[in-house]
Amino acid sequence: MSRLSAIAVETISGGAALDHLNAALERISKDVIKRPTLNSPRTVRLTITVQPALVEGSDINLPEIDWNVKHSVPGHKGMTTRGYIEEEQIKINLDDPGSQDPRQMVIPFEQPQTIQKEATE
Repeated sequence: MSRLSAIAVETISGGAALDHLNAALERISKDVIKRPTLNSPRTVRLTITVQPALVEGSDINLPEIDWNVKHSVPGHKGMTTRGYIEEEQIKINLDDPGSQDPRQMVIPFEQPQTIQKEATE
């Protein structure tokens, strides 16, 4: 015999809707802790849709229940990179992380080698 229960968030899909809701809430909570200076809202949305579904040729109604959990956190700010055009291509100087002057070339610095003399007895 089946067990029946009134519709509630914790009973939909055997509790999966509530589990997904709590997981999304945990994700946005971690973001608030990780980025406290970012003064933008984080949101969690649980959408539950209940739609009647009449059995053809009868007055039996077997409603369909769908749910969806969505969450949003503010995006991460990127940085601007300055390129330059050479040979009809946009080039980016990989050795200029600050992108101050994309034409500036970085001369690699090499440590001088130390020559050790063997001690004579």
